[in-house]
Order: sequence, then structure tokens, then C-alpha cells
Amino acid sequence: MPITFSGYTPPDGNAETLIDFPVLVVLKETEEGAGFSYDDFLSPPYNDLRFTADDKKTLLDFEVDLWNPDGDSFVWVRVPELTAETSIYACWKSGGAELPVCTSDGSVWEENFKGVWHMNDGLDPLTVQESTANDITGIKLAMGLPAQVTGIIGNAQLFQSSSIDITGLKNLNKTHTISMWINGASAANGLYVFDTEKGRLLCGWGSDNKGKVGVYDGTWHDFGATPSLNTWHHLVYLCDLTSTTLYLDGEQYGSTLTYNSKTIDGACCIGARYSLKTYFFSGIIDEYSVSSTIRSPDWIWACWKNQGDNENFSVHGAPFLHSLPYISNGDVTEVTANTAKLNGSLSNPGNSDATVTVYWGSTDGGTDPEIWDNFHTWDPTAEPIDFSHQLTGLTQNSIYYYRFKAENTEGTVFAHSTDIFTTGDVWLEKISDIDIINSELGKLLFHRSSSIAQEPLKLFYDLSGTATPDLEYIAISGEITLPAGETTVELQIASKLAHPLGALRTITLSIKPVNARPTAPSSVTINMIPEQLSTWDKKISITFNGFTPPDGEGSVLEDFPALVVFSETTLGAGFRYNDFKSPPWHDLRFTEEDQVIPLDYEVELWDITGSSFVWVRIPELTADTTIYAFWGQSNVHAPVTTTNGAVWGSSYRAVWHMNDGTSTANILDSSTNRVHGTKKSANSPIETEGVIGMAQTFENNFIDITGLVDLDVIHTLSMWLKSSSRADRLYPFDVELGRFAFGWGSDNAGKIGLYVDRQYLFGDTPTVDTWHHLTLLAGNSTASLLVMWLLNRPKSVYGA
Repeated sequence: MPITFSGYTPPDGNAETLIDFPVLVVLKETEEGAGFSYDDFLSPPYNDLRFTADDKKTLLDFEVDLWNPDGDSFVWVRVPELTAETSIYACWKSGGAELPVCTSDGSVWEENFKGVWHMNDGLDPLTVQESTANDITGIKLAMGLPAQVTGIIGNAQLFQSSSIDITGLKNLNKTHTISMWINGASAANGLYVFDTEKGRLLCGWGSDNKGKVGVYDGTWHDFGATPSLNTWHHLVYLCDLTSTTLYLDGEQYGSTLTYNSKTIDGACCIGARYSLKTYFFSGIIDEYSVSSTIRSPDWIWACWKNQGDNENFSVHGAPFLHSLPYISNGDVTEVTANTAKLNGSLSNPGNSDATVTVYWGSTDGGTDPEIWDNFHTWDPTAEPIDFSHQLTGLTQNSIYYYRFKAENTEGTVFAHSTDIFTTGDVWLEKISDIDIINSELGKLLFHRSSSIAQEPLKLFYDLSGTATPDLEYIAISGEITLPAGETTVELQIASKLAHPLGALRTITLSIKPVNARPTAPSSVTINMIPEQLSTWDKKISITFNGFTPPDGEGSVLEDFPALVVFSETTLGAGFRYNDFKSPPWHDLRFTEEDQVIPLDYEVELWDITGSSFVWVRIPELTADTTIYAFWGQSNVHAPVTTTNGAVWGSSYRAVWHMNDGTSTANILDSSTNRVHGTKKSANSPIETEGVIGMAQTFENNFIDITGLVDLDVIHTLSMWLKSSSRADRLYPFDVELGRFAFGWGSDNAGKIGLYVDRQYLFGDTPTVDTWHHLTLLAGNSTASLLVMWLLNRPKSVYGA
């Protein structure tokens, strides 16, 4: 299918030729010509997709951003020279094809791109993929913060009191282009879309001047008013040696301003201050990139037009059947010291019978058959087919080159590139096991002898063991490449768990005899070091048969934070605080019913003279759920989940247990958002005994929780409350922007209600001097209030 770019007509009327431009190609089904249908791909999902230059032979690097068989798919193609007359071709419908390495190695993005984030979640949803060869994976503040949503091109990230850590991004030459698609929800001050610690360079959708967009180099330089909200804009910051310029939707916005050049180094962040926890941007960001050069006005205009108005930038011609054959190299299998099997695939013979030849030897003959040492030719075929040829008499510890060729009546085509294999030795070396408590990754080295190190070498490995990929450890690809000139490359394996399992898990890697000859040790086992809870002194089962809602349904509650209350007992082996061997409670653990899978928990209050209160995140809570608590082990540390907010899911915007925090002047938020509260003054309000641990007594005072943000229109507000008054204007909660206020006493004395655009009353204020559990449910157009009294009946059953 031909693709042209007649829409590349920047307003200056003198369009420059753009070199190595990453053009966005949008594919969708059509019945024009031979048609484009996702069903035509013979190597699903898109392994047989290719792009060529106008000659239909020169392959172009490409990367798939999003593949959607039910709609539009987004693909980035590196075009060597882009003009309004440029033509490229998309090719597909070829069986047995493998994806070229350009789809995953960053080849689409020329060297000036220091970072490109399409704002898709990574395999680990706590990460955001980065597409250049620099591989600067973004790390989210927490799960769902930000959250993946639909963007202007595929997926994007919705920022609400959240950030993406892109530390590792570096550009020391002091010229930068920072580009993004942005859809802002606020024009307040202090809305940072980029910040770097060393430099210091900062880009603000809202600068420190409310309603202004600008750049900070030690002083804010504002270009003008923050652009319109709830609308997609293409925003590009140009930071040169002495000046800074902003482009908005393809055109310069405001004046070019004097600016002191800065480097990009140290901690870096998207959507907040470099410390990750303040000055949060509010809205959606897509297609974020940082370059080490000043992009030209035509380049910026082409990005805006190509990405934001693709149908008027690119023209897709009618698809047609390709006449030339398509051949690709496979990997070399069954490698020994003196033998190997060459493999290739003819995925499309073209419009006539194709003859396939494979060339090999000790030097690379490229596309000149006369230079190659050896060749083998098969009989012509009219069908897609795989080819294999057994080699014997090879020399040990040598590098060999090979390349397949196919020809028919229309012409000759070679495989995309020459590949290599070696009869030299490759082996593994274990460096470390996975130790979550001590923050150790699993590490191993792939080795090869120095005599075969002059070329890049792709190796493959099998995975086995008792650990489950994507559940207990972050899945790894099964292949790795030793760079040219290097005799070793390190592979790291990371746990997906926040704290250790209760029993040993293993990950075994074994090198395949593909492209190289494995020698001992060709297999190693990485252990996920457990805490071996079976060796701990004590355990207790906990069930929840008191989960009997009045509707009788008892549905499954997902990721429910269950309160577990401990107090000393002589039942069974007994529960005593002095049984803890890593005081005060660091050897406390919780698991699922299998007594292996760990559960996140947080200690709210530990009172060795009475009751202790612990919150445990339970994946699925029913009346039949059983969990276990363990304790009694020396020299262990508390899991990180006790302090990192993991107990509270991404839908929690804040959780205050109402204990005093680091002083009597604040309270701490237990969620990942860390919206800590500041009291009116020290001991005002004052900490007192509550229904669960400690609480705060309010009397002519307040707690400031500015920083709490929820841009959704659906909210749940929950609290335990005991009041001595039913007067009017008693507000447990109020927010400025919205405006959203909840009144124990509304503006009408003795009435409990909600104020948004006006006052809404639920009924009489509940009884005073009694603990009540209040839950306010505020939906799109309705609000409800649930009130429960403190009941002295068990909800959980503790075994012996």
C-alpha cells in the first residue's frame, strides 16, 4: 500500500526536507483496491508488517505503538527524507515472518532523541515504556498514579496527584526540545510537566504564576496564558543556549524569551517536581519526548499535523498485491562445535515461482553472491515455505555469516540483513539471587570467549522453575544480545512482590543451542529467597464469616483493607507480645490461605499492653476467606508495604488514621499520595483514643489537607465520627474548588447534608456522643449517606 505525505505544507510555504523524521502511520481496515484487513496478516498479530522506501526494496525501521484489530492501529516509521513528494510502502500478508529488531531496539528514533514515551503502561503496570535505545523506563508514583487512559494516539496517562520518575534521562549539551500532547484540567499555579534536579530546568503548564505557561531556569519566564482546558494541545518547549521558545499546536506561542541554558541530569520527573511528591500537573499527557537538539519550526509543525490531523497529512493509496518474493533469515539451530542448521522463511513467493538460495561463510558477502564462500539452492516453489540446510565440517570457535535470497520473474530480494552464528562457547554465571528484603535483584552473566566477540550475538534461553512470571517476577523475554566487542552481558530479574514469599521459588535459565554452542554451565537457577514461614514460631488462621451484609448477597470484595485486631490470649499456643523476636512487630507476616503468597499490611497502632490494630489488603474477601498471620522470627525486617501505602488501592486518594504524625502538629496520609494533614497548631486538634487506635478531638480547630485531588465526579467519603453537638454549620469536610462540603450539621441545625451548588439534606443529624460510621457516596447526579452504629459483635474469627 503506497503512503504519501502531500499534507506536509507548513505555513511558511518553503518546507524543508526533514531528515530521519518519525512519521505516524495510522492503519485501518479498507476495501479499496486489494483491501486492508487485519485478517490478511499471516504472522499474527503483525509480525509480517514491513515498510519500504519508494523502491519497494529498501526496508524502513518502524515501531508499533498500538495494534488494534477492532479499530485504528498506530505505527511509527523512520523516513530518511520527508517532503510532500515522499512515498513509502506498507507491506503485509506473509506467513512465518518474525518481527524485525527495529520494532523494539529504538531504531526509529534518531540519536538526538534522548527519551520517547508513548505513555503506554509497560509489562509491569507500575512502569511506562520508553522507546529509544536509551531505555529510560518511567516509574509511576504508585499503581494507577498516573492511570492509563485513551489518548490522542493510542494510550496516554491521566495525572491526578501523580508523577512518572524518568531519572536516567540526561542531556548535558544544554539545548533541548521537550515535546508532548497535553490535555490540562486546571490552570492553577505550580503545575509542572517536566522537572530535572540538576540544572535546574522546569517546564510548567501552570508556572508559579497562576494561569501562565512558562519555563524556569532559576526565574520563571512566562510565554502567556495557560492554553484552553479539557482540549488536546501539541506543546513544544525549545530551550536553546540563550533563549527559550514555546510552540502551541504548530505555531509559536508568545515571544522568544531570554533564558540561561541548563543541563538535564539527576532526578527527572514528568507531571510533578523532581522529588515526585509535589506540584502535580492535573490532566492527560501523551507522546512525550526529549531531544538534544532544537527542532525546526517545520519539524514541529509536521509533528503537530501528522499526529493531530493524520488524515490530512498522509494519503494512503489503494492496497495492491506485491509481486516480489519476501525472504527472511531464521535463527541457526542445533549448533555444535562442527555442525549447525541454517533456517530461513519464504513468507511470500510473489506473483510467480520463487527460487531460494542460502549463502554462508567466514566473511559477509552482503548481496553479492560472488563474495560468499558457500551456497545452497532449493527447487522453485509457488507456496510460502520454511527452509533448512544442515551444515557439517565447520571450524570450532569460529564466527560464520549467512543470508537467504529469493528470486522470481519480477526480481531478486535478499533477507533484510546478514546474520551470524558461532561455533564458539557460550555459558552462564550466576551472580545473585532475588532478595526482596535487602533490595537485591537476581543477576546472571552470559559469557562468550573473546575469540568470537567481534560481532553482536543474539542468544536464546528457556525458562523453567517454580516461580510464576508476571505474577511473582517480572517476565523476561527469552533472548538477549551480546554487543559487539563484549564478552559478557548481564541479565537482571526483578520480583513483582513487595515482600518475600513464604516458601522457596526458583527461576531456571538454560541456553538454547541457537546461534551459538552452549557449554557448561549452560543452566543456572536463580532463587527467590523466601522467609520460610514454616520455620517461624507461631501462626494463626483468620476467617471472616461475619461478612454477612443485610442484603444477603455477600459479594466478593476485591483488594479490601481488612482490620485485624490483636490482643493477648492463652487459646491454643497463645498470642503474646513477647513472642515477637524482631521487636516491636517486624516479624509479623500475613499470607493467603496457601501460607505462601504474602499479603500487604500496615500497622496502625501496636500496643503491647492492650489491643493492636493492623490493616491487611485481601485480594478477594468473602465469608469463606481464610488468611494466616505468622510471627516469631529473629533478625528480620518489616516489609516495605508497611510504609509505602500498598495496602490502599489506587482508588484511595487519601487515608488518615487520625494518629498524630511526626509531631503533634500533623497527621499522616497512609496512601501512596502522601497528602499529609497540617493541624491548626500543635495539639489543635488533640490526639485522643478513638474507635480504632487513636483519633483527633476537634474544638474550634481544623486539619488542612490541601493537596487532596480527585478530578473524577464520583467520590466516597468515609469516617468514624462522634460528636457532642447537633448545631448548624459543623463541617467534617470541605473543599475549595468544586465546591464540595459535607455537614454533620448543615446550615440547618440538626440536619446532616451535602453542599455542592446548593444544600442537600439527608435527614436528622444522628445521635450525639455515639460513634457512627458515616459513608457519603457522591455520584454523577445523586448522593447517598450510609450510617452505621458501632456494634459489639465479631466480624472476624481467629483460630488458635
